[in-house]
Amino acid sequence: MLPPGVQDDPAADFAEVVDGLDLTKPVVMGHSLGARAAAIFVNQHPHLVSRVVLEDPPFSPSPGRMTERRQAAFRKQMTAFRSMPESEIIQHGHKLHPNWQVDEFPAWAAAKKQVDPDILAHYDFPRWQETIDKISVPTLLIHGDAEHGGIVTPEIAREAEAINNWITSMKIPNAGHNIRRENFDDYIRCVVRFLDGAA
Repeated sequence: MLPPGVQDDPAADFAEVVDGLDLTKPVVMGHSLGARAAAIFVNQHPHLVSRVVLEDPPFSPSPGRMTERRQAAFRKQMTAFRSMPESEIIQHGHKLHPNWQVDEFPAWAAAKKQVDPDILAHYDFPRWQETIDKISVPTLLIHGDAEHGGIVTPEIAREAEAINNWITSMKIPNAGHNIRRENFDDYIRCVVRFLDGAA
């Protein structure tokens, strides 16, 4: 857990992993806040990677620190998960996400119990537009449908492409925020095509 007032820097975590594993221009992929962190990292260090895949990062019109209300709701949910057995969390997951593959849930449930309930208080991201403007490697921005819980809208995807012509966006149908879990076949086809250089 981070001490009060200390800001989390997940982009620095990416840099440490690339350096610590002595990786040479790896492909960097991230989902949600992980995608936001990946974007910040690559924006700062484009020479360290070869390609980037961003799965529905929180690119939204409201930048900056999470509101107190959202922090409180998140804290309550994560605190509840910590007191629940993993089997109960898995049951909860099945109700929330009935179309996910069964083998997704054990790791998902274990991860829920490891989340710091106060972590959102340590996030104070810049405007998302400022996290992609210096990327200079091929970047795929994958998004789903807002009506299914997706964050990135077609308008935001178009804005990202206008800001940086290294970015290509792709909408995956029948998926929301967890695209790889909700429409894996289309997701993997899209990613493989991108990595092969066809996107």
